[in-house]
Amino acid sequence: MRLSPVRFASPLAAVLLAAACGSGSDAPAGETFPVTLLRKGGVAGLDQRVVVEESGRASATGRGAGAPCTLDRPALQDLTTLASRVEGSAATTYANPDDLVVVLQTPRGSTRLGDLEAVDGNAVVTHLFQDLFGTTGARTVCR
Repeated sequence: MRLSPVRFASPLAAVLLAAACGSGSDAPAGETFPVTLLRKGGVAGLDQRVVVEESGRASATGRGAGAPCTLDRPALQDLTTLASRVEGSAATTYANPDDLVVVLQTPRGSTRLGDLEAVDGNAVVTHLFQDLFGTTGARTVCR
């Protein structure tokens, strides 16, 4: 009995198709770190990036970036709570050239900061950017 190539290829195609259908992320469902924060655009043409590890260690790149620091425990908890809500992919396009876009990325996905419902939790991101791109002596959540 000889197997037809079509008969062999059909089950293989079904397996490959099923494997391709997924969440779009290779990260486990509970994985939150590293958290990457991007701040781009605005009148000043910002292009700043902050990466926070699970330990709370934060580093920044971009014009005016300060020395790495470690988030205090409450700030790390706020950021973890905020990042745990992220799923899907954020649109990073600007409505106009002067828009300032802030995106929070995790291994599971990304979102624009304004898209998250927890406005109170967003304060930690603002303070983190201020700490890492401002005066080192004036840091509030990252030392």
